[in-house]
Amino acid sequence: MADITLPSHPLFLPEADSYLTRFTVPQTYNYSVLLVDPAAHTLYVGARDTIFALSLPFSGERPRRIDWMVPEAHRQNCRKKGKKEDECHNFVQILAIANASHLLTCGTFAFDPKCGVIDVSSFQQVERLESGRGKCPFEPAQRSAAVMAGGVLYAATVKNYLGTEPIISRAVGRAEDWIRTETLPSWLNAPAFVAAVALSPADWGDEDGDDEIYFFFTETSRAFDSYERIKVPRVARVCAGDLGGRKTLQHRWTTFLKADLLCPGPEHGRASSVLQDMAILRPEHGSGTLIFYGIFSSQWEGAAISAVCAFLPQDIRTVLNGPFRELKHDCNRGLPVMDNDVPQPRPGECIANNMKLHQFGSSLSLPDRVLTFIRDHPLMDRPVFPADGHPLLVTTDTAYLRIVAHRVTSLSGKEYDVLYLGTGWTPPPSSADWSPAQRPGGSGLIP
Repeated sequence: MADITLPSHPLFLPEADSYLTRFTVPQTYNYSVLLVDPAAHTLYVGARDTIFALSLPFSGERPRRIDWMVPEAHRQNCRKKGKKEDECHNFVQILAIANASHLLTCGTFAFDPKCGVIDVSSFQQVERLESGRGKCPFEPAQRSAAVMAGGVLYAATVKNYLGTEPIISRAVGRAEDWIRTETLPSWLNAPAFVAAVALSPADWGDEDGDDEIYFFFTETSRAFDSYERIKVPRVARVCAGDLGGRKTLQHRWTTFLKADLLCPGPEHGRASSVLQDMAILRPEHGSGTLIFYGIFSSQWEGAAISAVCAFLPQDIRTVLNGPFRELKHDCNRGLPVMDNDVPQPRPGECIANNMKLHQFGSSLSLPDRVLTFIRDHPLMDRPVFPADGHPLLVTTDTAYLRIVAHRVTSLSGKEYDVLYLGTGWTPPPSSADWSPAQRPGGSGLIP
């Protein structure tokens, strides 16, 4: 892989005005979620108490808007619970395409999450409100992720008001019938969710099979004996056809597997331990490579360290098909499970994707020994290494927080992936930096 081509200096937002189209509405705050609908040439924007629809390409016209306000009674109840006035609003957290005619949206709704649908043709109001608990966080500070697959919402958030019960669920029907994660620290331990993506059999080059849902997050490791809470970035996967177990893991995932994401940092190759953001770049015309681009940082305060790593779905799948890890309580560290100790059929696999499992029909028919094993061993022993084995970019003076990926074609016909990296809001004149980086297998950047 050739060296990465970087700009000679960061491009600050004031310098980038000629390249940017700005959108802002007075007295509107917390622009928190963006959704592009390519088929409708529309950008949907979720903010505090408001949802916008902007036609693309955006030329400055007045956007359509829906005001999704919290009734005063709800706000009073929120304040009685000790929350501040500015917290008792509806912060939109989820916008997803439900079908060709409707969007699904969820908001915090003054610490009482609600979900509803929007008719995109009229774009007048949020209809059919229902509880959003287990789908949407209670407050915007709680990191969450969600994705639609097959018309169904898969969500990673917290289930309770205090934010102490993390959950990854398939939200269909009554809440008690959802398929969800087990409430065990070995499954999820104080996670901060970052992104979610659904991969279909076509994404793997297969004609049939089961959709796979991937979640990216940072959580606290249980495999270290120290006074510090060691954080580790991870990816987890569940299968869309998972129905849970009949007795063991009833209404729980039988396909929940997770693995470490390794992105070496500048400190003697030490891995950056906090995943800040993940960009999911799909090929536009059915050809090309699907790539995950992640921004990682140090967990230690005051360290302005960032690393950008690319991960390939096939590398993740290979790790999930590898050895399991078992936490040895006497030494507080993980060791690989020996092959002879892994029951058959192999725990955690998508039944529809494995001919050897077709005899079971569904996860409801899996043997109890298989379900017990996957309940106790959700973590894989090996990490997922970045493509080409090293980061695309490492900085020791800038803390990047956001990443967006875009694939372009040069005049010569060669494809390049351009990454836009953003920092947080800082005092003027610099509010965000944007730097491009190269994708695995490329030879440089378009200048």
